[in-house]
Amino acid sequence: MKRVTAIVATIAFAAALAAPAQAGVGVVSTVTFKQSKANPAKFKGKVKAIYDECFAGRKVLIMREEGSEDQKVTKTFTKKSGKYSVKIPQQAGNELFARILSTTVFVYNCSADDSPTVNA
Repeated sequence: MKRVTAIVATIAFAAALAAPAQAGVGVVSTVTFKQSKANPAKFKGKVKAIYDECFAGRKVLIMREEGSEDQKVTKTFTKKSGKYSVKIPQQAGNELFARILSTTVFVYNCSADDSPTVNA
């Protein structure tokens, strides 16, 4: 009987830990995006949020505007500081922007965002 009680207590404890993760804390995240003046093939930016968990190691999609549908050009990940950079040759004439998708990290629900468009 003690073993069953211990298992039930363990399951209840695990459920209590999971409940805050599901409810989560909403965190606004933003992403910037710009083209390097010295090297037109290099693009860089930063993901910003009040908690490190929402910007360190965050996936950033580089998108190209194409009519009503956006096309993924490449992806990269932020450093611990939230900064990222990526080289994308031969983009002249394209309208590019950075996109971060919403994600949940620990108890933080990090929001999605699109940067302003850059005319490469």
